[in-house]
Amino acid sequence: MKAVAKVNTDGLYLGEKLVDDAFNGVVPFYSDNLEQEFEKTEQDAADVPQEPVIAGYIVGVPFPEGFSAYVTEHKGFRFNLETLSWEEGLTVEEIAELTKPTNQVQDASEVVGQQLAELKIQAMQQTQLLASMGAELAATKLELINLKGANQS
Repeated sequence: MKAVAKVNTDGLYLGEKLVDDAFNGVVPFYSDNLEQEFEKTEQDAADVPQEPVIAGYIVGVPFPEGFSAYVTEHKGFRFNLETLSWEEGLTVEEIAELTKPTNQVQDASEVVGQQLAELKIQAMQQTQLLASMGAELAATKLELINLKGANQS
């Protein structure tokens, strides 16, 4: 089994469909909703069978090399049903917007802010540790003074 593209009737990528490995080419798939808007005529009254409506195509033509992730993530390609080939489906402006690098200044400031917060937490922890060590030192000195006083008496 392999995954191939499903496109709508305009050739826009809809998703994937699993098919047999030997599948190659383009075949239509049909709408589950066979409701068609039309006026009732005498033929309709005679229950003439309706033809199914093509909803899109299953395309066994591979994407251009290296573009399969781009197609599935951004739906950026269109399948040309006349030439049976994939072509760009986005404008130059849309491509530029999708490929524009993220705002690294904002990302850098967020990273620096997070590092600063972590350093402040470390400083607070060290201050608390020093304060507790100072209290222990003061208690030890007081105990020594008391022992000296007891020995001198």
